[in-house]
Formats: sequence, structure tokens, C-alpha cells
Amino acid sequence: MRQYPETRWIASPDPLLNRQRKQFSQQRNQALWREEQWELEWEDWLAMWQPKWHLRGRSKHSICMSRIDYSKPWRKDNVELIVRGDHVRKQHRYKAYLKEQGLVW
Repeated sequence: MRQYPETRWIASPDPLLNRQRKQFSQQRNQALWREEQWELEWEDWLAMWQPKWHLRGRSKHSICMSRIDYSKPWRKDNVELIVRGDHVRKQHRYKAYLKEQGLVW
């Protein structure tokens, strides 16, 4: 079996911490794929999610992380945890505004 250096994986004996690290990486990678600036550090992300982790999900009543101002990067002072239904409504208003301004099709 091939041996990997210990620094290859960022892991913990705690399965919950591993899931949280994976979610952080996925969120960061999705933001970068959408060409959004990401300045949020792991420690800040974890501190925000730690007390509300059990409320995450895909239903409209679940909690998700959203930027306060979409024109600014993902960073500690520009993110909030909000109900997913509110986030979707906020996104629709922002997209309508961009369309109204002729910035998107």
C-alpha cells in the first residue's frame, strides 16, 4: 500500500469535525467556481456554524450561510446564517435588480 505524508489530509479523529471540514471546502470551492472572492477562514466559518450545525439542511426552514452584500467577498463581516427560504427570496430580488440594471440577461 502506498504511504502518504501525514500532511496530505486534513482530518481529525472526530467524524463531526471531518464533515464540517468537508462542508467548508465544498462551500469555498463552489464560491470559487462561481468566481466569487473567498476570504473566510476555516476558524471563522467553524465558529459561526458550531452552535447551529444541527439546523443545516435543504428544506426552506433550514439554516444556510449567505452573503449580506453580494458585491463583496465571502468574509467574516459579510456573511450571515439565515433561513434558506429567506435566502432564496433575497437571491431572487438581487437577480431581478441585476436584470433591471441590464447587468445580466
